[in-house]
Amino acid sequence: IVHVTSAMTAAVGAFLLVQTRPGSPPSQSASSIFSPSVTAYAMSRVCVLCRCIRPGRSAHCMPDGGCVLRFNFYSHLFATAVGKYNLRWYILWLYATTVNVLVGFSLMLQMLLSLMSIYDYTDIGTMLSNHTEAYLYLFIMIVAIVMMVYLIPILYTTTYGLLYNLTFFDMAKLSKGMKHPSRLYQYQRDSMWGNVMEVLLAKDSISSENVQAIHYDRRMRMQAERKQASHARSHSHHGHSHS
Repeated sequence: IVHVTSAMTAAVGAFLLVQTRPGSPPSQSASSIFSPSVTAYAMSRVCVLCRCIRPGRSAHCMPDGGCVLRFNFYSHLFATAVGKYNLRWYILWLYATTVNVLVGFSLMLQMLLSLMSIYDYTDIGTMLSNHTEAYLYLFIMIVAIVMMVYLIPILYTTTYGLLYNLTFFDMAKLSKGMKHPSRLYQYQRDSMWGNVMEVLLAKDSISSENVQAIHYDRRMRMQAERKQASHARSHSHHGHSHS
């Protein structure tokens, strides 16, 4: 029952993943994008190909042909980008497929052990010659092991991102030694359960977006102040030299 249920759940997750668009920022006119009211943070997030202002953690996906909200990665298996609105279906497919592979492996192992018990677990050659289906059991077990070697790292990364509300891009930046990791952790909620609900329900982190915009504008203002101070020092130095 578990094997059939997990297989059906994986099929449903794959279908919904393909049918659901990952989400994209709305296109805007050039006058609205470059209006004086647009902040410096928003201007830094303009995508000229899609004519839109990308929110934080959004990116332009060339294979998918547009910007994707909360972009995770492009899945060549399903030929679609995984983003804000279809990430939950990818998680459903991934977990259901993992359970299906584990249950299938345990079933094949149980059948193989039942055949080996007939021969007291010693005469394996006779068992294989008399029961050719044992080769099928072994083949399925090897395929299941290969699939688990492939799925376990993806399962770990996806689970970590789900619990801490991080995308694959965020985790890649952290692994490469990002200078300011607090900018990524500002998306996190008060608890892991809140992070999970935000990802599964595809909620908007509006407060986090505002915090990121404030950080960006503050950083740009500090850079401008440092440039002005540097210019003032250089002018004062030239003034002293002329005098």
